[in-house]
Amino acid sequence: MHNAIAPAIELAKRQGNRALFFAKKYSPEILTGTGIVAGVVAGFMGAKATLKLEALVADLEMALEQHRQLRFHTTEEQYTRMAYIRDITGDYAIATAKIAKNYAPTITMASAATVCILGAHGIMKRRTVTVIAAYEALERVYNGYRERVIEEFGEEKDRDYRLGIRDGKTHILTNDETGVKHKVTEATIDPTVPSQYARFFDEQSADFNKRTEDNLTFLNAQQRFANYRLNRDGFLFLNDVYDMLGLPKTAAGQVVGWLSDKHDEFNDQPADHFVDFGIYDPRDTKSRQFVNGNEKYILLDFNPDGLIWDRI
Repeated sequence: MHNAIAPAIELAKRQGNRALFFAKKYSPEILTGTGIVAGVVAGFMGAKATLKLEALVADLEMALEQHRQLRFHTTEEQYTRMAYIRDITGDYAIATAKIAKNYAPTITMASAATVCILGAHGIMKRRTVTVIAAYEALERVYNGYRERVIEEFGEEKDRDYRLGIRDGKTHILTNDETGVKHKVTEATIDPTVPSQYARFFDEQSADFNKRTEDNLTFLNAQQRFANYRLNRDGFLFLNDVYDMLGLPKTAAGQVVGWLSDKHDEFNDQPADHFVDFGIYDPRDTKSRQFVNGNEKYILLDFNPDGLIWDRI
């Protein structure tokens, strides 16, 4: 019985996580739509309340007239001026309370519409400011780095470093018309150049241990847990993995990550659909040394499927 229910529970959890993320992701649109609907409803309720206003005003006029007549047809001793003022003041107070009660639902609905629209605007403003600030900082650092490379080695080396280009095989070509021979060197892409999402696992991480074997055990465990979360929820952001490793989050990590193959069936872009920290990269000498216990630190080169914010 338990085996039959477990998949249904896992599916419900996964759908619940996706629903919560959907609400968070589209909260500005949801709040704006809710505000517009609430505004329309408030207008309808206001119009309906206005239809009752004439009767409320008529009741007020009748009460005031009754007290005027009473004041006119009685003596000062029977109905004093102070009693008259007190009564008409009470009439206005009662009428004001009735009118306020009549328009209270309209005011409440209009206030809710205003709060929703202003809330949506605030969320979008905060998101925009955060993204702009993050990418401006990234651009300043990146441009400064490139300027130093160009100053030291020249623009050609800057291009090679930026694109991971290195010299490959050399071929001797002969010009058919002149018979002159010249060398041509292939330009190949270095596959070991880390991606922009790579991060060092060292003392900067709160989970770093002085024992190399303990770090390897920890990273393997976290990689397995990351894949478990990916399969459980259907998606996993790069910032979630950074957080699991005690590394600082980034703006890009909030929108880049992984999708499980079950939730990425309509994507035509190449994707791994599993989390890999790049620990066991045979091309990387430093990684091999870390695995063998001869290196304290390791550069974790993650393999996110790309931008998943708009694919969940």
